[in-house]
Amino acid sequence: MQAINSSLPRRRAVLRPRLAIGFSLVLILLVVLGGVAIHRVNVIAGSLATINDTNSVKQRYAINFRGSVHDRAISVRDVVLVTEAAERAAALVDIKRLAAFYADSALKLDAMMATGAEVTPQEIQILASIKATEVRTMPLIDQVIALQQKGDGAAAHSMLLEQARPAFVEWLARINQFIDLEEAKNGVVAREARGVAEGFQTMMLLLNATGLAMGIGIAFWAMRAVAPLSGRWARGRPAFRLLTRCRRSDATTRARAAAARSTSCATGG
Repeated sequence: MQAINSSLPRRRAVLRPRLAIGFSLVLILLVVLGGVAIHRVNVIAGSLATINDTNSVKQRYAINFRGSVHDRAISVRDVVLVTEAAERAAALVDIKRLAAFYADSALKLDAMMATGAEVTPQEIQILASIKATEVRTMPLIDQVIALQQKGDGAAAHSMLLEQARPAFVEWLARINQFIDLEEAKNGVVAREARGVAEGFQTMMLLLNATGLAMGIGIAFWAMRAVAPLSGRWARGRPAFRLLTRCRRSDATTRARAAAARSTSCATGG
């Protein structure tokens, strides 16, 4: 019993640091899990923001360019080919409206490009080529309209086919390059975000498995500090019971011997 009692302080001294280390490791693992989760979610959110708030917006402005240029090409053709004055006037109104729509989208796109956020050299190069083609094409549009309004339909038709039409085709091709570039950029960012999400899932499974294994290991590690003590108690209890029984038996024997001597003395007297 004395050995068992003397071992209690030592076992407590061993058990307390083990429990403290175990709980500290679990808390550290929880912090790591939370930090990794927050980081990965922020990466995915940033990728989605790049797709939706930057690349897709630029692409939308370029699509506006394409719609404006395509419809203006049709309206310029109508100015030359239609015979009714009302239809020609309607085509001229459409040309002005589409030019204003193009200018509004160009102003917004230039503002985005001026910030420098998510702007690549290839974007700058293609946008510069779009503007250069616009500068070459706009005077041709004005000249075709002017020739038609002067009544020189043949010259207007010739300029439309030989100069304005190729300029429109090139203009649309440059715009399509910008649209395709933004689509490709979105594809790259989407693949990266998908890879982050898949890697995040794998990492979370590994960290959870690590935490489970760590918890089990810590539990067994702490139990090893208690097991020897419980074993000693188990071994000590039968011995204690036997010692108690022996003491009680010895006391009973002594009492009976004392009673017998008392009876003998009384009889002899």
